[in-house]
Formats: sequence, C-alpha cells, structure tokens
Amino acid sequence: MIKNKEFFTQLDGLRCIAVLLTLIAHWFPAVNWPIVPYSWNGVDIFFVISGFLITLLLFRKKEEAAHSKTGIIKNFMVRRILRLFPLYYLFILFFFLTYKFFHIQWWIPKLGPYLFTYTSNIYYANNGIENGIFEHTWSLAVEEQFYLIWPWLVIFLSPKHFFKLLLSFILLAFFAHLFPATFKIIQFPPIKNFNTLGAGALLAYLVYYKNESVFYSKLDTFKMPLCIFFVVLYIFFVIYIPDGRYFDCTREIILTVAGLLLVFNTVAEWKGFFGTLLASKPFSYVGKISYGVYLLHMPVPVFFKIISGKFFPNITISSSLKFIIYFTVTMIIASLSYKFFETPFLRLKRKFS
Repeated sequence: MIKNKEFFTQLDGLRCIAVLLTLIAHWFPAVNWPIVPYSWNGVDIFFVISGFLITLLLFRKKEEAAHSKTGIIKNFMVRRILRLFPLYYLFILFFFLTYKFFHIQWWIPKLGPYLFTYTSNIYYANNGIENGIFEHTWSLAVEEQFYLIWPWLVIFLSPKHFFKLLLSFILLAFFAHLFPATFKIIQFPPIKNFNTLGAGALLAYLVYYKNESVFYSKLDTFKMPLCIFFVVLYIFFVIYIPDGRYFDCTREIILTVAGLLLVFNTVAEWKGFFGTLLASKPFSYVGKISYGVYLLHMPVPVFFKIISGKFFPNITISSSLKFIIYFTVTMIIASLSYKFFETPFLRLKRKFS
C-alpha cells in the first residue's frame, strides 16, 4: 500500500522532469526555449511532491506515537534543517562575502535580510521579481514557511478537522488568484501557493485515511480519458492565453488537479515506457540531487557569459548548445555538492528519524 511505502521508486524521476522544466523556464525565459509553455510549472510539481511526502511522513509519525507530539515536530524540524540549510546558507554566504570583501556586484543588499531569513518571497511579492541569481529563492522560502507551520496542524488536529482546514486553505489559494496584486493581504505568501502544496497534502490524506485501492481503481478506469483531457487543455492554454484573473484562477485549478494526478500515478507507479523512464538511473540520479541542481543553477549562465565574453567574444552559441553547457556544468557542481558537502549532513538525519 502507498501509505506504508518507505521509498517511491519513480518519484526521483518525476523530480528530474520538474527540475528540467524549471531550468528551461529560468535559463531561457525570453524565448521559452525549446518552446515548452508552462515550463515554470515544474516548481508547482515540486510543491505537490513536497506537500504529499511531508504530510504522509507526519501522519505516520503521529500514528506511531513513539515520541511526544512536540518530539515529532522537533525531529521533523531538525531533519529539514539538516537537509536544506547547509547548502542554502553556503550559497547565500558565498555571494554575500564576494560582495563584502571583493565588491562583486551580484549581491543585492536590500534583498539580503530576506535571503538570510527565508522570506525572499515576501520581498518579491511587494517589489516584483528582479532578474538575477536569487530570484528562484522565493520557492525555497515558500517551502520553509510551509514546514514551519504545517507540522503543528498535522500533529495536533484530528483527521476530521485537519481535512476541513486543508480544503479551506486550498480554496483560499484559488480565491487569491481572483484578486489583483494590490490586495496584499490575500496575496500574502505562501497563501497563493497553497493550492499545490495543499494538493499534495490532500493526496496524503486520501491515501492514508481513505481506501486507496478503491480510489486508485476508480482513477485507473478514467486514466486514459483524463490524460487526453489534460493534453487538450494544455494545448488550449498554449494557443489561447488571455489576460485576466478569471483565466488565471481556472488555469491554476486545472494545473493543480493535473499535478495531483501526476504525483499520485507516480507514487502508485506508472507502467510501460513512462514508468521505465522515471525509474531509470539517469532520471533517478538527477532527481536525487535535484535540490542542489535547483539551488545552484541560476549563477551558471552569468559565469558562462563572463567567461565566453572574455575568451570567445566573437562566437555565437545556439540556445541548444547553451542548454547542454549550462546543464553539464550544473550537474557537475550539484553532484560534487551532494557527495562531499550535503551527504555528511544527510547522515546526521538518522539520529532524528
């Protein structure tokens, strides 16, 4: 049963797809190369995965009752800190110190306090996204704020009250997309992103407290029609992109449902070619180090532009070749980071299992 699985074979493969979409969205935003509309939706896939895994883990710990409720939350927080903080603060400190001592202008002083406190999403919500090597940190801030609040609700609320609160949060997130950015209260992060985080949490609730075999058998009956339906909707979104908050809300609902179904089918394990692809070693490996890939990928085009401008100023490089170069460099850096820097901290997590 899904609720009792310790490891989801294909989930790292799905992380790989999510991070590849995100790389495309960040590295080639102007041309959206190679014509992958909604490539930014890769972050939403990460949110659904995160909401699912975190909530399912907390449900299990709550039922085991091996620790006090506050003990469960303490262990959860420590494990999250060991996984996320070391590399994040190494990344932030590197650019802060190069600015402080060498006056390299990649650092944004007014953004600094928000970066160090995992609140850059609040800064960007109030000031707009500033293109640069830190713009992707908004999603890390959203997740960290989610981790700070969510365990208390999962552990201390009864399943019945938790479910009601969860649905309220999801509806509030969709409701937020109906308001313009001037409505600061309803737009306050991470409320607007809770549709995807909440979708993952909802999936965890359904597979843990409901009869997942019945749920899956019903879904399996409609899997092919649902796939066709979402493909048609995707094409519609690509061709017809009006500017309006009602369309934005509708699109968010559709993409959230699609993300929920995608993650559920992945944890239940896809069959055929797609399942084999997600479980393959290359996809699994990229998914395993996807945190490092995501965190470290933004400076790569900046460094490449500086180096190529200095040594190869007259050479024109195609977008395809740029992507290959960027991806190769990012993978090397993320692999080294995972093996030599992140892994020692990950080993410490065992003491707080």
